[in-house]
Amino acid sequence: MNPRWIKFVDAYLKSDNITNSYLKAGYKTSKAAAGRAGSRLLKNVRIQAYLANRRAQMQGNLEISQDRIAAEYARIAFSNIKNHLSYGPQGVDLKDSTELTDDQLAAVSEVSQTVTREGGSIKFKLWDKSAALGGLTKMFGLEKAQTLNVNVGFGTHSDEEASKLWEKILADAKGGKS
Repeated sequence: MNPRWIKFVDAYLKSDNITNSYLKAGYKTSKAAAGRAGSRLLKNVRIQAYLANRRAQMQGNLEISQDRIAAEYARIAFSNIKNHLSYGPQGVDLKDSTELTDDQLAAVSEVSQTVTREGGSIKFKLWDKSAALGGLTKMFGLEKAQTLNVNVGFGTHSDEEASKLWEKILADAKGGKS
């Protein structure tokens, strides 16, 4: 591998910006030309292989997995403000961070306090639940509404017959046979 290619890939992994990565790799050219040349470099089979290898290496070093990503999304997506504070006519009371679980702490985006002569303020934010729910939705392929159409005749069935009927309906909905 060309040393500049390695610098390019390493810079690209840090910034995801083709133009800047190309320039940081030591190529001397205009920004417009750097963008085009960087795009061509990214299509190079050897660079693609090196990039994939570096990503896999980083993923392993950081112990990143789909399960771990989904768990982190879930921590944020299903967080509840009442686990962090209480509020009412008397004001806002934050819970002590030592009382919070790791899941609750992971959902916190920002906590800051400003103190002035007149009093001050506390700023508290959770991470974006909508973005986390969107991430989970995408991970699990739930972007499109899934509709189940069931046509069941009327009649009297024993509990066992009804149970078998529902098993068949669910198997048919999943594309299987019962």
